[in-house]
Amino acid sequence: MKHEDRRRVMFGSDNVIAGCARGKYVTYAGAWHFHEGDPDLQHCDPRATLVIYEQLRQEKQVADMLGLTDSEIDDHFSGNAQRLLADLRK
Repeated sequence: MKHEDRRRVMFGSDNVIAGCARGKYVTYAGAWHFHEGDPDLQHCDPRATLVIYEQLRQEKQVADMLGLTDSEIDDHFSGNAQRLLADLRK
């Protein structure tokens, strides 16, 4: 996203089933592993959060790393899609 036109990048998720699962997808090399959490943890709630929350947290980290403005973040999550749909209707 650092080198892209931010007006053309938008958030989207098609992982309806996976997004509702509790856990985390850990990537390494060219593969991934689904981690469901650790039920043996004593110092905190051991249940993993929803995968979609992990994805949203990652988007927030990218926004922070790139120093995106509130307006750019709004565009990423809705404004760019709204403009695209408006252009398609013309």
